Amino acid sequence: MGSAVRPSKRENDMTYQIDLRTSTSDGVDLRSVHLPHAPVDPDKIARIAEAMQTKGWQGRPVILVDGGDHAIAITGVHRLCAVINSETEVEAVWIPADLDEAHMAAIIDANDDDDRLAAIIEAAEGRDDMDGIVAAMQAEVEANA
Repeated sequence: MGSAVRPSKRENDMTYQIDLRTSTSDGVDLRSVHLPHAPVDPDKIARIAEAMQTKGWQGRPVILVDGGDHAIAITGVHRLCAVINSETEVEAVWIPADLDEAHMAAIIDANDDDDRLAAIIEAAEGRDDMDGIVAAMQAEVEANA
């Protein structure tokens, strides 16, 4: 697993990158995904991968941002690493591409799940298209508490 997760080669990008050969359940091809941090629990990845081999996607949907030629993962580092060598469809919700730059940066650059949830709630104010994202982030915070 170690060589499959590598630091991004983009200038000033402090993320990690993985390459996948799968798609999201809504049909978006996922080839390159940037992670906010390296996975910290290889045993957790192995357990998730084993479950996904027989049962398909396991757990909450991951939250992704369209980064042009790659996706940026807001949540789900271990779940995404578990599908590196499979074609398991990824359950995902996407941050709307038309979100203003300040809100997008606040979400991407948040230090932890609580800060990320606060940034998502603020960005969702007055928008009906982000209810699912708020719910997914709230579930993430609860699961990691």
